[in-house]
Formats: sequence, structure tokens, C-alpha cells
Amino acid sequence: MTRRSLAALTVVCVALAACGIDDDARPRLIGSEDGASELEDVTPNSQPALGASFRIYLLVAQAPGQTPRLEAVTREIDPNATALFTALTAGLNASEQSDRLRSAVPTATELLSAPAITDGVITLDLSDAIFEATGNTLIDALAQIVFTMSELPGVSAVQLRVNGVPQEWPTGDGSLTSAPLRVFDYPERNPTSQPDYPSAPPAPAD
Repeated sequence: MTRRSLAALTVVCVALAACGIDDDARPRLIGSEDGASELEDVTPNSQPALGASFRIYLLVAQAPGQTPRLEAVTREIDPNATALFTALTAGLNASEQSDRLRSAVPTATELLSAPAITDGVITLDLSDAIFEATGNTLIDALAQIVFTMSELPGVSAVQLRVNGVPQEWPTGDGSLTSAPLRVFDYPERNPTSQPDYPSAPPAPAD
């Protein structure tokens, strides 16, 4: 082989080596240093969360003659209005019963259609089982519904119908209104309205 042929062969070998691709023994993650950002949670088994934490409102046991106060408890449910209302009418769990909480919402109360939200007002069409609650018990039930449904993002008032028919509903002071109900209509039952604990008595003088 001539010196010129040997030189040409050397040039071809160098060029081929420059174009070669490393034969990795195993897959490797392409990092940011290779011009791509890292990917996280992309496994085929990754699933979005099916539930969310929402609060429903129950009633705290009070002495006879006292206005019941609401207390919020947490439920892990699907993030929609129907699931939230269903959680409220499902009643108490064992822990809440042990804490002497209660609910005034009749458990037979059902939604007759999917709730709709317009301009911050959610409309609920209820079955007439809601009228199993009367007097102050109905006011307690309404307060529970209004506070619970107001937990939904964008909801500031609740319009209640029964079998599709608008109704007049009692507010916290017993007056009737056909307007959408708001948490401000039941101030005495608001969890934040409980009275402050009395101050400790002064220490006796020596």
C-alpha cells in the first residue's frame, strides 16, 4: 500500500469514528444538560386525584334554649356540588357522634336535578323531604345547607327550590325571604360567632 493510500484510509477511519454513537448498555435519562428538562410523574400508572377536601357543617350540642352553633368537619369527596350535598345528607360518622354533633337536615332530602351556579348563586332543587324539618329545626337545616354549599369556589348564595317551585325560607331571626340565602342570614349559627371565654377571675389578695 502506498503512503498516499495509507493516509487516505486513515482520514476515512477518523471520520467514521467521529460520527459514531455510543452503544449504552442501558437506557439513560436525558437531563437538562442535554437540552431537555427533566420529566416527573409521567409513568403510565399516574392518575389525577379523584377527591378533594371539603367542609360540611354540623350542629354542636347546646343547652336547652340556646341557639345551636355550626361546626365544620372535613369530607374527602369528588369536587362537585352534588357530592358535597350528598355528604351533608349522609349523616355523621362515629367520631362525630362521639363528639355529640348532630344534623338537622333530613337524610331523605334529595337533589332532583344537577345544581347550577350563575353569578355566584347556586340553585338546588330539593325533594319535599326537606319539610320533615320544621320550626327552628328547619332554620338549623337551612343554615347547614347554606354554609356547606358556600364552601364551593365561586358560590356566595344558595337558591332553594322544592320540586322545582321557588319557596320562602326562614332566616336566622325567623323572617321569611324568597331571595337567595347567604351565610349572613344565619349569624347566630356562624361557627365564628361563639362568645369569648370569660376571663379568669382575679387572684385572691394576700
